[in-house]
Amino acid sequence: LTAPAISKSYDGLLTYATQPADLTALAAQLIAGDGVSAATLAYTDPHVGTGKLVNFSAVTLEDGNNGGNYTVTLAGSTTGVVTPATATLNAVKTYDGTVNFTPGQITVNGVNGETLGLTGTGPATANSRLVADNASNYLISLGGMALADGTGLANDYLLPALTARSVNNTVFINPFGVQLLGIGGSKLYDGTPNFAFGQLTLNPASILGDDQVALNGGSAAVAGRNAGHYTSFVANTLTLGGADAANYSAVGGEVAVDITPRPVTLTAPAISKSYDGLLTYATQPADLTALAAQLIAGDGVSAATLAYADKNVGIENKSVNLNAVTINDGNNGENYQVTLIGNTTSTIIPAPLTLIANNINKTYGDTVTFTGTEFSAAGLMNGETVGLVSLSSVGAINTANVLGGPYIIEISN
Repeated sequence: LTAPAISKSYDGLLTYATQPADLTALAAQLIAGDGVSAATLAYTDPHVGTGKLVNFSAVTLEDGNNGGNYTVTLAGSTTGVVTPATATLNAVKTYDGTVNFTPGQITVNGVNGETLGLTGTGPATANSRLVADNASNYLISLGGMALADGTGLANDYLLPALTARSVNNTVFINPFGVQLLGIGGSKLYDGTPNFAFGQLTLNPASILGDDQVALNGGSAAVAGRNAGHYTSFVANTLTLGGADAANYSAVGGEVAVDITPRPVTLTAPAISKSYDGLLTYATQPADLTALAAQLIAGDGVSAATLAYADKNVGIENKSVNLNAVTINDGNNGENYQVTLIGNTTSTIIPAPLTLIANNINKTYGDTVTFTGTEFSAAGLMNGETVGLVSLSSVGAINTANVLGGPYIIEISN
């Protein structure tokens, strides 16, 4: 029995899977009606070629006598064929905005664990440059590159078709990470560590080519709420938009954002006191509350220096200066750029003053002449004095009767 002409695609092995047609060809060499149910055929080398030497090492005859009706001699052949296998191209890179792939970004695999290489510099080109097309993307050109030997021989393989995606021709583009930088990434102090997406910008250098990508939602948070410079985010829910957004992810890159002090004008509250002869004023809790209401919620004012511009009485028309404040914001007041202004609506009400005429005794027939100093004063402030007052009494004249006394001494300005 002579081995039939056989053919297989290169698989790196000497073995051959016998086909029904091979058994039929062997049976044709027997008496009609007898057959061959199995045969062992093997190549003497595994590589691609024609006229390959094939060994024929075993056969099972079906003649109704367990092959006893024949004395069998097995002969190989020199007509075996091994055809090239299809190499597998797997192109993988990180998104760069182009369809180009260098030789180093393409893995070439063969059968049975063999690997191959590529000659030339290319570049190879893909059908799409987009991450979103990974499920259907493939190489459409190798840019002049050809198969090269690796652990397998290039002659044992053919390139896959470059007209459609297949198991032998795939492209996968990994998303490119966007870096968030503080170029324009700043906000005024607002008492929170959060940055809305509109307060941040993307570093143009991290956006490839003419890609369209922008922040369109979410927020990010830094480690503190105070004014200062921050170089990292502790939370990030930023989202991206734009035609090429699928090729990017808002991952944590270089961060440089600022919370800047908030300008605030603190206006003195309208205050009131009783006349004391001084410009000073004892700040009240209500005054501190009124000042704190002009700050970001949660911040407070623990002290303030208020002073009248003059000491005299006036109702809702007194000028007051706001000279100093102490802000409690967790940052020694550094979260604000403070401007202090006074008001012209404060009040000084009159202080109570009591003038008491001195008691005076006289002899009937005498006349008392008042000089204006015969009194005492209670309630004067800050060492102030009253000079002269007008004093009068019906008992001062020389005709005042003894029986009418004592007589009241009247005081007037």
